[in-house]
Amino acid sequence: MVEPVLTVMAATGLYDLVRKKFAKSAEQTAVLEAAVCAGTDSPQVRQLAQALQHAELTDPAFGAQLRTE
Repeated sequence: MVEPVLTVMAATGLYDLVRKKFAKSAEQTAVLEAAVCAGTDSPQVRQLAQALQHAELTDPAFGAQLRTE
């Protein structure tokens, strides 16, 4: 049962990275929080994907970090 633990650890690291990036914006934080509890094909997840895409374009270092997490 190591795989589920590693998956949770990886997801937690990714969540923390995005949470820190979005911390200065209440709107972006709300988008992240809404997506956490939403289904994978939900409008909330699509909105998070758009927010992440914008963050990657405006901060390439964040984008690189996001891809390596």
